[in-house]
Amino acid sequence: DASLLVCKIRRELNMDAIPHMTCRDRNLNATKALLLGLYAEGVRNVLLVTGDPIPTADRDEVKTVFQFNSRKLASFVTTLGKQQLPGPFHLFGALNVNARNFDVQKFGCQWAYTIDGSDIGNLEYENFNAASAKVSFKGVSVHPGYAKGKMLNANLLALEYASMMPADERPETTEGYQGFYHLLHTTADIEHATLHYIIRDHDRQRFEQRKQYMQSVADSLNDKYGSIVCEVAVTDQYYNMKEKISPQMHVIDIVLRAMQDVGVTPKVEPIRGGTDGAQLSFMGLPCPNIFAGGVNFHGPYEFVSCQVMEKAMQTIVRICQLTALGC
Repeated sequence: DASLLVCKIRRELNMDAIPHMTCRDRNLNATKALLLGLYAEGVRNVLLVTGDPIPTADRDEVKTVFQFNSRKLASFVTTLGKQQLPGPFHLFGALNVNARNFDVQKFGCQWAYTIDGSDIGNLEYENFNAASAKVSFKGVSVHPGYAKGKMLNANLLALEYASMMPADERPETTEGYQGFYHLLHTTADIEHATLHYIIRDHDRQRFEQRKQYMQSVADSLNDKYGSIVCEVAVTDQYYNMKEKISPQMHVIDIVLRAMQDVGVTPKVEPIRGGTDGAQLSFMGLPCPNIFAGGVNFHGPYEFVSCQVMEKAMQTIVRICQLTALGC
């Protein structure tokens, strides 16, 4: 628990840290008790977030508790500080306006940077082209005792489709510039089944070919069974920002010089993923990605280095200085 860890850091290292509190799986009374405990330990800063929902595949077995969202939690913590504590908590939050809703014209800048990278020195201006794919299957349910020549099991249709996808083009078998198909989750019964994929590739032409291949597999199944048993719906998500950054490489040159000026060795690498900067670049705002110190993203061992964060801060300040000087 982040709160326990913050208390341990404060006791043993005499350092202030900021625990994050989510609204999920903790009701009002439990939240109040935790806040009172933090205050008693001398913790005055808290980061309030709503929290992620339980993954779809687990919802039949696990139920979440959301008594309030982060905005209501902030109001509750503020009131608690005013009415029941000697002094207030200092609240922090996160605002995600979403790149799609970002007003580039109102922002009024020629270029920008996202601070969303990983280890020290990472500079990224190549990312995957990305799409999601929903593959739907329609079966026929019949009593199993009388099913010969009649039943069409959607579970097996889904398995057959998945078996036709390239086994060596998955996240766990690829690296660098190699693209992949990634099966995220499935839902299935006799009559209906759905496979949810994401498609990734740095090369735009290969990216389009991957989407076409998924449709071709569906077409082959439909031909085999003589009816529309499989349908594919593909939605593009974002594209490789390199297409928009390459004509304006001064945006990269500034970062490279800034890193070197603050004693950071640049490491220019492709992102095996995407950033908000990819969408912003295609909206007219070239936006490479700079390191922030995060490691082991999207896993139980994710963490961020304070020392690397400090170097990121120095890099950002130096970028501003160089830009002001017209370098």
